[in-house]
Amino acid sequence: MYVSFEQLPPQARIWIYQADREFTPAEAIELQDKIKSFVTDWSAHGKALLASGLLLHNRFVILGTDADVTAPSGCSIDSSVQFIRELEQTYGVSLFDRTHLAFKVNGAIEIHPLTEMPVAVASGKITAETPYFDNLVGEAGTLKNGWLKPAGESWLRKYF
Repeated sequence: MYVSFEQLPPQARIWIYQADREFTPAEAIELQDKIKSFVTDWSAHGKALLASGLLLHNRFVILGTDADVTAPSGCSIDSSVQFIRELEQTYGVSLFDRTHLAFKVNGAIEIHPLTEMPVAVASGKITAETPYFDNLVGEAGTLKNGWLKPAGESWLRKYF
């Protein structure tokens, strides 16, 4: 059952998928409809999940569900993975590549390969204060207050 993302409780489980490119405005409109359609029908063992989904910054697909109402099952998580794979095919994007990191630099989102982090840090392109999108956050409440954080306050601190 679809609810607006704001209606999910802070402890709702979320999954963040980062696209390797920004979606076009037309794709973004279509994608938001696809996300809403998927979460409207998302279920676990025949029970509707209280769920929501978002496209943020035309790059991040976020799915969330309130496990206190109906816990997601292995099959329901598998169906969400299948949905994301279908989005990859439809839009020609990669949504599962965790080796490309997103930062906010001068108001724009920049993607840096993990393998190039030492060079980006040494050159001053990325600093401990550079805002980093930590796609490992797992709860809706953390999305608001802990998703975008200084890189030095994330698992990337080892580079500084």
